[in-house]
Amino acid sequence: MKIIEGYETWSELDLLAGVIIGEARGESVSGKTGVALTVKTRADHPRWWGRNFREVILCPFQFSCWGDINAKAIKEAYDHKGQAWKDALRIAEDVYTGNTVDFVGMPTHYHAANVNPWWSEKLKRLAKIGNHVFYRDTKEIP
Repeated sequence: MKIIEGYETWSELDLLAGVIIGEARGESVSGKTGVALTVKTRADHPRWWGRNFREVILCPFQFSCWGDINAKAIKEAYDHKGQAWKDALRIAEDVYTGNTVDFVGMPTHYHAANVNPWWSEKLKRLAKIGNHVFYRDTKEIP
C-alpha cells in the first residue's frame, strides 16, 4: 500500500497525535477524540484505507492535514513538544490503547461542518461535534 512519505521515524502514536493537531487543534477534547476515533475505527476494520494506524493515517488523500498548510503546524508541534502536542498525545494514547469509549459510533469519515462533500450523502451521519460532522460507511462497517 502506498503511504505518504517523510514520517518513517514517527511512531503510530506520534502520527495519531499529528492527525489530531492537523485536523482538530481548535476543537474541544471531544472533537479531537472524534477525529482519533475515526482513525481507530479504520485501523480496527482494515479495508482500502489501510490495515493499521500508520497506513490509515498516511493513506494519500484521506487526511488533508498532511498535504496542506496544517503539515507545517504538525511538524512544529512534533519538534517543540509543547502543550498542544502533549494534549494531543494524551488523547492519542487513550484512543490507541482502547481506554476511550467510542461515543461517536464507529466513525469512518468526517468533514468540516461548513462543507458538504459528495460522499456524505452515501454514509450514515453519526454526530456533529464542534466543527466536524462524523459518519460511518455502513457498506464497509455495518
